[in-house]
Amino acid sequence: MGYERKVGESERDFIYRVCHDKDLIGTWNEVADILNSVLGLEHDESCYRRMYKRGSEQGDVERVVRQVVKTSPSQETTSSHNSELREIAKERRKLRDEKNEYQRWLRSEARDEAIVEQIVEAIQSIAPVKIPDYQPLRESSCGEYILMIGDEHYGAEFTIKGLRGEIINEYSPEIFEKRMWDLLDRVTELVAEQDIDTLKVFFLGDELDGVLRPGQLMKLRYGVVDATVKYMEFMAAWLNELTRIVNVQLYMTDGNHTELRFFNQKNGAFENENMGKVIRSYWKARLADNDRFDLVENESGLIYTNVAGYNVLGVHGEMKNLEEGIKDLQNTYRQDVDYMVCGHLHHGSYETTGLFRGVMRVPSIMGTDSFAMKLRRSSQPAATMVKFEEGRGKTVEWSIPLS
Repeated sequence: MGYERKVGESERDFIYRVCHDKDLIGTWNEVADILNSVLGLEHDESCYRRMYKRGSEQGDVERVVRQVVKTSPSQETTSSHNSELREIAKERRKLRDEKNEYQRWLRSEARDEAIVEQIVEAIQSIAPVKIPDYQPLRESSCGEYILMIGDEHYGAEFTIKGLRGEIINEYSPEIFEKRMWDLLDRVTELVAEQDIDTLKVFFLGDELDGVLRPGQLMKLRYGVVDATVKYMEFMAAWLNELTRIVNVQLYMTDGNHTELRFFNQKNGAFENENMGKVIRSYWKARLADNDRFDLVENESGLIYTNVAGYNVLGVHGEMKNLEEGIKDLQNTYRQDVDYMVCGHLHHGSYETTGLFRGVMRVPSIMGTDSFAMKLRRSSQPAATMVKFEEGRGKTVEWSIPLS
């Protein structure tokens, strides 16, 4: 229900009448919007507020209110009018709350974007790492190979003990680095055994531990920014060393732990603001002069590439049913997917979904943590390497345990 001037009602009396309903309307700005719209004026809320205050002090507002009551057709009509005003007020308050929430969202998004932009700008000035002494590439054998790395959760530090006090898993930045060097040794052996000249490397998300739950603060050695810098620099050196023996094509999908969010923000609130962007930009800058390194990006934030004639999709894996998940992703992106690989749950599995089709979860570099123990889901830290062959699909899988 809107406001209109009554026959014979002066402009000032109309202003008094509308201002008197301020508590039902909402804010003084909303009162000003109504008055400016009806009267064709452009006053701000303070003008009407001062006018109403003076009218109240001089008794003019009370006169107008008495006149409104006196001329009202009936108590029932007045009650109906007030009820409608209250409903209008509710809707206005609801819209105001939504507007305030949207403004908070915009401020938060702008802040997160600014953080990423500033870090990326700083990265551009970083000197590339020294190119390693390349070893001769091997004569490529049949097939193509993928090394899959998931859920490193760099920065986490904890010890998990069993029923008898034995250590089930222990993790820290130093343990992470040792596991990665052990992984490099094993990959070096496989490159030699299989005569691999090019290796696709999938990073399947959650490179950093981040802060999703307040309880995580207890197991973080570093702040999120410090952890990001240390992780990026170590892995730049690790990837650089890997190129000593093989061409590296790197692919990366974003995880939930690398999102920029606060405790009260839900997963995906700012899905485009992810520290994965920073990590990718850093590695591109640091390895810019390395001819054996190529970082392949996809604007979707997912991995999608052809391997030996088969379309392989890489996602972080925040879905319970992978078979249904692959169907949903095919429908969403309207692209055929033969194999889907993911991490997230920290344990490995493989399920055939058809001829030369399947879904694979890879284990984590971190292994079992306290959250996994609560879910009764323990697993050994490991990485996975697979071989694809034309006309045969995924033919060999190596699980590489990292004790």
